[in-house]
Amino acid sequence: MGDATGGDEGTADRVALITGASSGLGEALARRLFDDGYRLTLVARRGERLTGLATELGGAERALPLVCDVRDRQAVEAAARTAVARWGRLDLLVLNAGIGGMTDFGRFDVGVAGRVMETNFMGALHWLAPCLPALERAAGMVVGVSSLAAGFGSPRSPTYCASKAALSTFLEGMRVACRDRAIHVLTVEPGWVYTEMTAPFGRLPLALDADRAARRIVRAIERRRTVLRFPWPAALFVALMRRAPAWLRERVLRLRDPRQRREKSS
Repeated sequence: MGDATGGDEGTADRVALITGASSGLGEALARRLFDDGYRLTLVARRGERLTGLATELGGAERALPLVCDVRDRQAVEAAARTAVARWGRLDLLVLNAGIGGMTDFGRFDVGVAGRVMETNFMGALHWLAPCLPALERAAGMVVGVSSLAAGFGSPRSPTYCASKAALSTFLEGMRVACRDRAIHVLTVEPGWVYTEMTAPFGRLPLALDADRAARRIVRAIERRRTVLRFPWPAALFVALMRRAPAWLRERVLRLRDPRQRREKSS
Protein backbone atom coordinates (compact mmCIF):
# COMPACT_ATOMS: atom_id res chain seq x y z
CA MET A 1 0.00 0.00 0.00
CA GLY A 2 1.30 3.43 -0.89
CA ASP A 3 1.70 6.53 1.18
CA ALA A 4 -1.65 7.61 2.63
CA THR A 5 -0.96 11.12 1.40
CA GLY A 6 0.15 9.87 -1.98
CA GLY A 7 -0.90 11.13 -5.37
CA ASP A 8 0.10 14.36 -7.06
CA GLU A 9 -1.16 17.73 -6.01
CA GLY A 10 -3.93 17.53 -8.61
CA THR A 11 -5.46 14.39 -7.11
CA ALA A 12 -4.77 15.04 -3.42
CA ASP A 13 -8.08 16.87 -2.95
CA ARG A 14 -10.17 14.72 -5.24
CA VAL A 15 -13.07 12.62 -4.04
CA ALA A 16 -14.38 9.34 -5.43
CA LEU A 17 -17.56 7.46 -4.61
CA ILE A 18 -17.44 3.73 -5.37
CA THR A 19 -20.43 1.39 -5.23
CA GLY A 20 -19.97 -2.31 -4.61
CA ALA A 21 -16.80 -1.42 -2.71
CA SER A 22 -16.73 -4.16 -0.06
CA SER A 23 -15.08 -6.83 -2.24
CA GLY A 24 -13.81 -7.79 -5.67
CA LEU A 25 -13.26 -5.13 -8.30
CA GLY A 26 -14.81 -2.38 -6.17
CA GLU A 27 -12.43 -3.05 -3.30
CA ALA A 28 -9.45 -3.20 -5.69
CA LEU A 29 -10.48 0.13 -7.23
CA ALA A 30 -10.78 1.67 -3.77
CA ARG A 31 -7.24 0.61 -2.93
CA ARG A 32 -5.85 1.94 -6.20
CA LEU A 33 -7.62 5.29 -5.92
CA PHE A 34 -6.55 5.60 -2.28
CA ASP A 35 -2.95 5.15 -3.39
CA ASP A 36 -3.51 7.91 -5.94
CA GLY A 37 -4.54 10.30 -3.17
CA TYR A 38 -8.31 10.27 -3.49
CA ARG A 39 -10.61 10.62 -0.53
CA LEU A 40 -13.23 7.92 -0.76
CA THR A 41 -16.86 7.21 -0.13
CA LEU A 42 -17.26 3.43 -0.04
CA VAL A 43 -20.75 2.05 -0.64
CA ALA A 44 -21.94 -1.54 -0.26
CA ARG A 45 -24.48 -3.66 1.62
CA ARG A 46 -22.02 -5.51 3.89
CA GLY A 47 -21.33 -3.06 6.68
CA GLU A 48 -18.69 -5.00 8.58
CA ARG A 49 -16.47 -5.55 5.55
CA LEU A 50 -17.00 -1.99 4.40
CA THR A 51 -16.02 -0.54 7.77
CA GLY A 52 -12.94 -2.74 7.89
CA LEU A 53 -11.82 -1.52 4.47
CA ALA A 54 -12.47 2.12 5.37
CA THR A 55 -10.41 1.75 8.55
CA GLU A 56 -7.57 0.21 6.57
CA LEU A 57 -7.69 3.06 4.05
CA GLY A 58 -7.02 5.87 6.48
CA GLY A 59 -10.16 5.93 8.59
CA ALA A 60 -12.38 8.98 8.81
CA GLU A 61 -9.77 11.30 7.31
CA ARG A 62 -9.69 9.44 4.00
CA ALA A 63 -12.59 7.00 3.72
CA LEU A 64 -16.31 7.20 4.51
CA PRO A 65 -18.19 3.85 4.61
CA LEU A 66 -21.91 3.99 3.80
CA VAL A 67 -24.10 0.90 3.95
CA CYS A 68 -26.64 1.13 1.16
CA ASP A 69 -28.61 -1.13 -1.17
CA VAL A 70 -28.37 0.49 -4.60
CA ARG A 71 -31.85 -0.80 -5.48
CA ASP A 72 -33.33 1.53 -2.85
CA ARG A 73 -33.57 4.94 -4.53
CA GLN A 74 -34.33 6.84 -1.33
CA ALA A 75 -31.39 5.21 0.47
CA VAL A 76 -29.13 6.07 -2.47
CA GLU A 77 -30.20 9.70 -2.45
CA ALA A 78 -29.58 9.94 1.30
CA ALA A 79 -26.14 8.32 0.93
CA ALA A 80 -25.21 10.69 -1.90
CA ARG A 81 -26.20 13.73 0.16
CA THR A 82 -24.16 12.44 3.09
CA ALA A 83 -21.11 11.86 0.89
CA VAL A 84 -21.19 15.28 -0.78
CA ALA A 85 -21.75 17.00 2.57
CA ARG A 86 -18.85 15.09 4.15
CA TRP A 87 -16.23 15.95 1.52
CA GLY A 88 -17.71 19.08 -0.03
CA ARG A 89 -17.23 17.83 -3.58
CA LEU A 90 -17.38 14.81 -5.88
CA ASP A 91 -14.93 14.24 -8.73
CA LEU A 92 -15.42 10.58 -9.60
CA LEU A 93 -18.52 8.38 -9.42
CA VAL A 94 -17.73 4.69 -9.97
CA LEU A 95 -20.90 2.70 -10.59
CA ASN A 96 -19.60 -0.79 -9.92
CA ALA A 97 -22.25 -2.57 -7.83
CA GLY A 98 -23.62 -5.63 -9.57
CA ILE A 99 -24.83 -9.18 -9.16
CA GLY A 100 -24.83 -12.20 -11.42
CA GLY A 101 -27.38 -14.95 -11.74
CA MET A 102 -28.13 -17.99 -13.85
CA THR A 103 -31.47 -18.32 -15.63
CA ASP A 104 -33.41 -21.58 -15.77
CA PHE A 105 -36.27 -21.27 -18.25
CA GLY A 106 -37.69 -24.55 -16.98
CA ARG A 107 -38.69 -22.68 -13.82
CA PHE A 108 -38.24 -19.04 -14.74
CA ASP A 109 -38.37 -16.65 -11.78
CA VAL A 110 -39.12 -13.09 -12.81
CA GLY A 111 -38.33 -11.93 -9.28
CA VAL A 112 -34.72 -13.10 -9.62
CA ALA A 113 -34.48 -11.47 -13.04
CA GLY A 114 -35.91 -8.27 -11.61
CA ARG A 115 -33.30 -8.15 -8.84
CA VAL A 116 -30.51 -8.44 -11.42
CA MET A 117 -31.94 -5.63 -13.54
CA GLU A 118 -32.66 -3.44 -10.51
CA THR A 119 -29.14 -3.87 -9.15
CA ASN A 120 -27.05 -3.75 -12.31
CA PHE A 121 -29.00 -1.13 -14.24
CA MET A 122 -31.37 0.89 -12.06
CA GLY A 123 -28.90 0.59 -9.17
CA ALA A 124 -26.50 2.64 -11.29
CA LEU A 125 -29.06 5.17 -12.49
CA HIS A 126 -30.27 5.91 -8.96
CA TRP A 127 -26.99 7.72 -8.24
CA LEU A 128 -27.19 10.17 -11.11
CA ALA A 129 -29.78 12.70 -9.95
CA PRO A 130 -28.20 13.26 -6.51
CA CYS A 131 -24.59 13.20 -7.80
CA LEU A 132 -24.62 15.01 -11.16
CA PRO A 133 -24.73 18.56 -9.72
CA ALA A 134 -21.59 17.96 -7.65
CA LEU A 135 -19.87 16.23 -10.56
CA GLU A 136 -20.69 19.13 -12.86
CA ARG A 137 -19.21 21.65 -10.41
CA ALA A 138 -15.99 19.60 -10.31
CA ALA A 139 -15.93 18.81 -14.06
CA GLY A 140 -15.90 15.22 -12.85
CA MET A 141 -16.33 11.75 -14.30
CA VAL A 142 -18.85 8.93 -14.22
CA VAL A 143 -17.39 5.44 -14.61
CA GLY A 144 -19.90 2.70 -15.33
CA VAL A 145 -18.65 -0.85 -14.89
CA SER A 146 -20.53 -2.88 -17.47
CA SER A 147 -19.25 -6.11 -19.04
CA LEU A 148 -18.24 -7.67 -22.34
CA ALA A 149 -21.38 -9.73 -21.75
CA ALA A 150 -23.28 -6.65 -22.94
CA GLY A 151 -22.42 -7.76 -26.48
CA PHE A 152 -24.32 -11.06 -26.55
CA GLY A 153 -27.10 -13.00 -24.89
CA SER A 154 -25.62 -15.91 -22.99
CA PRO A 155 -28.15 -18.75 -22.64
CA ARG A 156 -26.82 -19.30 -19.11
CA SER A 157 -27.36 -15.73 -17.91
CA PRO A 158 -29.41 -13.66 -20.39
CA THR A 159 -30.74 -11.34 -17.69
CA TYR A 160 -27.22 -10.42 -16.60
CA CYS A 161 -26.27 -9.78 -20.24
CA ALA A 162 -29.38 -7.67 -20.75
CA SER A 163 -28.66 -5.59 -17.63
CA LYS A 164 -25.14 -4.83 -18.83
CA ALA A 165 -26.32 -4.09 -22.38
CA ALA A 166 -28.80 -1.61 -20.93
CA LEU A 167 -26.08 0.05 -18.87
CA SER A 168 -23.61 0.31 -21.77
CA THR A 169 -26.26 1.74 -24.08
CA PHE A 170 -27.38 4.26 -21.48
CA LEU A 171 -23.81 5.38 -20.80
CA GLU A 172 -23.15 5.89 -24.51
CA GLY A 173 -26.07 8.28 -24.79
CA MET A 174 -25.18 9.98 -21.52
CA ARG A 175 -21.61 10.55 -22.71
CA VAL A 176 -22.79 12.61 -25.65
CA ALA A 177 -25.52 14.42 -23.71
CA CYS A 178 -23.20 15.45 -20.87
CA ARG A 179 -20.32 16.88 -22.88
CA ASP A 180 -21.78 20.38 -22.64
CA ARG A 181 -22.09 19.89 -18.87
CA ALA A 182 -18.37 19.14 -18.39
CA ILE A 183 -19.09 15.62 -17.14
CA HIS A 184 -16.95 12.90 -18.68
CA VAL A 185 -18.37 9.37 -19.01
CA LEU A 186 -16.26 6.21 -19.18
CA THR A 187 -17.82 2.84 -19.98
CA VAL A 188 -15.81 -0.14 -18.73
CA GLU A 189 -16.55 -3.56 -20.24
CA PRO A 190 -14.26 -6.17 -18.69
CA GLY A 191 -14.22 -9.86 -19.45
CA TRP A 192 -13.88 -12.41 -16.65
CA VAL A 193 -12.47 -11.00 -13.40
CA TYR A 194 -11.75 -13.30 -10.46
CA THR A 195 -14.07 -12.16 -7.65
CA GLU A 196 -16.43 -13.75 -5.15
CA MET A 197 -19.13 -13.66 -7.83
CA THR A 198 -17.04 -15.69 -10.31
CA ALA A 199 -15.40 -18.00 -7.73
CA PRO A 200 -17.94 -20.84 -8.21
CA PHE A 201 -16.96 -21.09 -11.89
CA GLY A 202 -13.35 -22.11 -11.13
CA ARG A 203 -10.69 -21.37 -13.72
CA LEU A 204 -11.97 -18.97 -16.38
CA PRO A 205 -10.64 -18.17 -19.86
CA LEU A 206 -8.51 -15.00 -20.09
CA ALA A 207 -9.57 -13.98 -16.57
CA LEU A 208 -7.69 -11.28 -14.64
CA ASP A 209 -7.39 -10.86 -10.91
CA ALA A 210 -9.23 -7.86 -9.48
CA ASP A 211 -6.09 -5.80 -8.86
CA ARG A 212 -4.87 -6.09 -12.46
CA ALA A 213 -8.33 -5.17 -13.71
CA ALA A 214 -8.44 -2.18 -11.34
CA ARG A 215 -5.06 -0.96 -12.59
CA ARG A 216 -6.38 -0.91 -16.16
CA ILE A 217 -9.49 1.00 -15.13
CA VAL A 218 -7.57 3.60 -13.13
CA ARG A 219 -5.23 4.10 -16.09
CA ALA A 220 -8.27 4.69 -18.32
CA ILE A 221 -9.63 7.20 -15.80
CA GLU A 222 -6.33 9.08 -15.80
CA ARG A 223 -6.30 9.17 -19.61
CA ARG A 224 -9.97 10.21 -19.74
CA ARG A 225 -10.89 7.41 -22.08
CA THR A 226 -14.48 6.95 -23.17
CA VAL A 227 -14.67 3.15 -23.53
CA LEU A 228 -12.41 0.46 -22.06
CA ARG A 229 -12.80 -3.18 -23.07
CA PHE A 230 -10.39 -5.84 -21.88
CA PRO A 231 -8.66 -8.24 -22.21
CA TRP A 232 -8.22 -7.59 -25.92
CA PRO A 233 -8.65 -11.20 -27.16
CA ALA A 234 -12.04 -11.44 -25.43
CA ALA A 235 -13.01 -7.94 -26.61
CA LEU A 236 -12.09 -8.90 -30.19
CA PHE A 237 -14.16 -12.08 -29.95
CA VAL A 238 -17.21 -10.13 -28.75
CA ALA A 239 -16.72 -7.51 -31.51
CA LEU A 240 -16.68 -10.29 -34.12
CA MET A 241 -19.75 -11.87 -32.52
CA ARG A 242 -21.61 -8.58 -32.81
CA ARG A 243 -20.94 -8.53 -36.55
CA ALA A 244 -21.64 -12.21 -37.17
CA PRO A 245 -24.87 -13.33 -38.85
CA ALA A 246 -27.60 -14.53 -36.52
CA TRP A 247 -27.20 -18.21 -37.43
CA LEU A 248 -23.50 -18.15 -36.56
CA ARG A 249 -24.06 -16.26 -33.32
CA GLU A 250 -26.65 -18.80 -32.24
CA ARG A 251 -24.39 -21.72 -33.11
CA VAL A 252 -21.58 -20.26 -31.01
CA LEU A 253 -23.92 -19.42 -28.14
CA ARG A 254 -25.27 -22.98 -28.09
CA LEU A 255 -21.79 -24.03 -26.96
CA ARG A 256 -22.42 -21.98 -23.80
CA ASP A 257 -25.82 -23.53 -23.16
CA PRO A 258 -25.63 -25.88 -20.13
CA ARG A 259 -28.46 -27.98 -21.60
CA GLN A 260 -26.26 -28.89 -24.55
CA ARG A 261 -23.55 -30.22 -22.20
CA ARG A 262 -26.10 -32.24 -20.24
CA GLU A 263 -27.45 -33.81 -23.45
CA LYS A 264 -23.97 -34.75 -24.63
CA SER A 265 -23.04 -36.35 -21.30
CA SER A 266 -26.30 -38.32 -20.98
